[in-house]
Amino acid sequence: MKRKLNRNLSNRKLQRTILALSLGVMAGCGTGLESLGQSLDQTDRAQTPARYQVIDLGTLGGVSGIAFGNQDTGAVVGGASLPDESVHAFLWLRGRMRDLGTLGGPWSLAYSVNHAGAIAGASQIAAGPGDAFFCGQVQLGDDSHICRAAFWDGTGVRDLGTLGGANSYAVSINDRNEITGGAQTSDSRHAFIWRNGTMIDLGTPVGFDGDGRAINNRGQVAVEAHISNVIDPTWRQPDYHGFIWDRGRYTDIGTLGGTVSDIFGINQAGHVVGYSSLTGDAAVHGIMWREGALVDLGVLPGDFVSGAQAVNDSDTVIGVSLGNDLHFFVWKNGQMSDLNSLIPPDSGWQLLLVNDINNRGQIVGAGLHNGDFRAFLLSPIKSQSN
Repeated sequence: MKRKLNRNLSNRKLQRTILALSLGVMAGCGTGLESLGQSLDQTDRAQTPARYQVIDLGTLGGVSGIAFGNQDTGAVVGGASLPDESVHAFLWLRGRMRDLGTLGGPWSLAYSVNHAGAIAGASQIAAGPGDAFFCGQVQLGDDSHICRAAFWDGTGVRDLGTLGGANSYAVSINDRNEITGGAQTSDSRHAFIWRNGTMIDLGTPVGFDGDGRAINNRGQVAVEAHISNVIDPTWRQPDYHGFIWDRGRYTDIGTLGGTVSDIFGINQAGHVVGYSSLTGDAAVHGIMWREGALVDLGVLPGDFVSGAQAVNDSDTVIGVSLGNDLHFFVWKNGQMSDLNSLIPPDSGWQLLLVNDINNRGQIVGAGLHNGDFRAFLLSPIKSQSN
């Protein structure tokens, strides 16, 4: 199960672009995230004081787990394995992991939690081929898995439905219990907002597929949408841009000179983060879009590819930076720091994914802990944090 879990994770979100650009680097690293972990640069760990405590969030009786979202309350959500190797969505709070169950199938994942503890995610509604990670990669025409956007409100789990197709998934929830994600229509896939029991189709900015990535308390939605239906050989899919949906209107965030951009996180000010290709599409860099302008976040020293995953309300950004080794960064006020060097060198951890950051500076993701693939919470060490 662990091998399957890790293989599917490597295809999620901005990893698709980084892998496409870095096949030469990855070719010697295998296909699983365990192999990526073996390439992590360890040289600076002993020279930099630890700034984060690493907390293993545990599992639901199995061996593996991943954390996708966290909140200022200390709540963390994600997915963890059971003894039978299925994966269920979880809520972790105050040291305890709770199984959130499913919509009837063996797999579910929780992606986002709000201040009240309401949770958005995805679940299979019946047993079938594949696994829960399909629910974050809904493909038109494949109805065999039947994954649905799911809402956990403390009383149980609710199926949010679709936009006329078979599948949907939810990735973000705000404090008004508005939820965004992607859902199949009869002939496409669109971003949506679910509000007061109704799934609202946000359409697409230029008529092609789109997906909701994140929503803030103002109801602004970060959306990725294809801007063409012609396959671009560089990306192995049609070109795509990041967009902001706000009160019925789409704004294209543009690019850093290349053909593609994407966004994954949005804060309460409407600032969004993701990545963009550079002129000539030779590389991608992490970006922040704020006040109508793109900020190039750059890369860690020696790297050539980066992507931003999440941003909090103080514009602190987390993401991935890649050269000959895989690194993860925290970016603040123009300075990018290597997260791998900021955890205790004897912790037994290798970071493999960072997914979210809250306003307390706590970061969640997944990594190898003494050889097992586990969900983690990085919590700033108060005596050394800013």
